[in-house]
Amino acid sequence: MEDEGDSLPLVASHKKRHSSPAALTYKVLHRLSAVGNTLGGLLSAERRVSNRVLELAQEPMSYLGGLVQSFVGHILRGSGTRHPTSTDMLQEIRQMISNLKGYLCESSELRAICEHGEEEEIDLGSVVEAALYKCILKPLRDSIYAQLMDFRTRDGSSAQLRERQAAMNRQSLAELGVVAGVPDGAGLERIQAKLGLLHQAYSPKKKETQMLKVCKLIYEAMNQTAGQTGTVAQWGQ
Repeated sequence: MEDEGDSLPLVASHKKRHSSPAALTYKVLHRLSAVGNTLGGLLSAERRVSNRVLELAQEPMSYLGGLVQSFVGHILRGSGTRHPTSTDMLQEIRQMISNLKGYLCESSELRAICEHGEEEEIDLGSVVEAALYKCILKPLRDSIYAQLMDFRTRDGSSAQLRERQAAMNRQSLAELGVVAGVPDGAGLERIQAKLGLLHQAYSPKKKETQMLKVCKLIYEAMNQTAGQTGTVAQWGQ
């Protein structure tokens, strides 16, 4: 009997060690869930609206998803080049984004997200449009560029641009009548980097931002000491 009494604490201790990992796991999961809920609550109303638009656009059975995926496929098949001009093609894309934006801004679901948010009032139209850029323009960026290049090739403007660049490369700044300052080598590299970012961007607003930065760099160079000499060969590179 004494042996049995002595062994009881050992058995209890053994059982306690087995239950500890389960209890620890539960506590960890509970805390992770709490953290997740907290982070979810910290998401801004803008982020929640944007995420919901993206979710709807990816659901082919939803009204928005069906329209978005159908239109993206329409442009990817090269339908844009059927327009008489590139402006007409871009207007078609702009019109689709505007129509979807109007539909979504009237959505009771998105309005509810804005109304129940604790943050300051947001510009629903701007948030929805930015999300639509991601849904439509991002997958179409390369296709739109290729179709624009096709328009420019057919109307001869690409060839004219190359000819003018070649002619400018053969002349000096004085021969071209340039009296203002021009970017130096380092300045040209910064400008080319901004133009590269402009080309990579799919959002019109981001393209506009990069173009303004390019204009600022050029303007700053023009304000430098005038009368610099040299060629503009670097501009054509």
